[in-house]
Amino acid sequence: MVRGKALELKELVRPYYLKWLYFHLAQKNCPPEFKRWREYPSAPLESSDHILDSPQDNRADAIFLPMTDWHGIRQRSQQLARGLSQLGHRCVYVNPHLGREFPGVYSHNDQARLSFLEPRIAELHVHLRREPVFHHRCLRTEEVDAISESLFAVFRSAGTNRQFSIVGLPVWTEVACRLRARLGTPIVYDCHDLLEGFQGIGPELLDREAELLEKADLVVFSADWLAQKHLSRSPKLAGKSAVIRNGVEAQHFAAVARSATREPVTIGYSGSLNSWFDIQAVTTAAMQHPEWRFLLVGPMAHAFPKNAFHDYKNIQAIGEVSYQDLPKWMSEFDAGIIPFLIQPLTMATNPVKMYEYFACGLPVVSSPLEEVKRYQGLAYLAETPGEFVRQLENAVGENDPAKSAQRRQVACQESWISRCQTLITAVFQGPQTPQDHPPD
Repeated sequence: MVRGKALELKELVRPYYLKWLYFHLAQKNCPPEFKRWREYPSAPLESSDHILDSPQDNRADAIFLPMTDWHGIRQRSQQLARGLSQLGHRCVYVNPHLGREFPGVYSHNDQARLSFLEPRIAELHVHLRREPVFHHRCLRTEEVDAISESLFAVFRSAGTNRQFSIVGLPVWTEVACRLRARLGTPIVYDCHDLLEGFQGIGPELLDREAELLEKADLVVFSADWLAQKHLSRSPKLAGKSAVIRNGVEAQHFAAVARSATREPVTIGYSGSLNSWFDIQAVTTAAMQHPEWRFLLVGPMAHAFPKNAFHDYKNIQAIGEVSYQDLPKWMSEFDAGIIPFLIQPLTMATNPVKMYEYFACGLPVVSSPLEEVKRYQGLAYLAETPGEFVRQLENAVGENDPAKSAQRRQVACQESWISRCQTLITAVFQGPQTPQDHPPD
């Protein structure tokens, strides 16, 4: 009871503390995604005449209730939305920060707003009074009411006939159920991570995942290991589940060409630096090969030790870059790495970066993740820091244009568009046999 009261008080105070003090005194404290959404045209729901472009051929609208902010590092939910929009589906992507991204402290003048991101993609911003942290606790009834009513308003104005919701986190369960009860909207749980493997997920949400799995009309898993983990707990999911892995926008990386004469050799990593990153493997390689350059591209999480690479002059962590600029940085890579510690969270992962490295034709050196093992002929696997170094040496020394071409071919096959086509089929016709297979 005391803890609950303390959390309630913290939520009441936090909006004022963040926006009047913490963000105001040091602008660098304000997450960049809290600013990026304001770069897009937006309007209150009540003043939007044409909220969304017309769908193609009366195709169903997709409602994204995500785990990730659209304006952060590009991940699965954003890619699925883009793929669906290219297939003619309209997408509404709910901003998960629920008011914390607004520049001012809550007032009754802060109306729900739509940002217009791309053709057929709009972002819904709902400012809840307490501005809850979406991965800390479940939504209260009045918060579910506010989000649901905003979505109903969007689709009344948009003139929709049918929709489906793609839920990325159990916090949205009741919102998805409201949509289904009122509009007949099928619920898709896009289970793309092992939630219990994250330190920051609130225990209340972990407890609610079983409810979401039960209530969902379709459960999509991003990896076989993750699917088997849940099916072992609840075998009845087998009849309404499918494995739809991550993919890649291969054409985005088509211009990346590997140079055989460039110096120094550059070992590249693209992705978050977080608690699951194998620091020892990378620093061991940097120490044994001081002539190599290690280029780490991606945001550094709070959980990651800030001085991890302080003593290594050949390791360069440049921070987050835009998705548009990612090919430019990858063009400097001679090999791509996936140095993950082996733990349940990483075993449940189907790494997007693997497909992006393949799209560049790059040799890949990875920890022995289950999803990477599917491509053993195209990836080098390493269980220990010493083996990681040896496999890097093999990758750097690889001189096989056929393998590079084969990797690019895999990337073309494993596209986000193909993933979205599989998803639509599963939603409206039932789960099918997966079509994404590694090469022989």
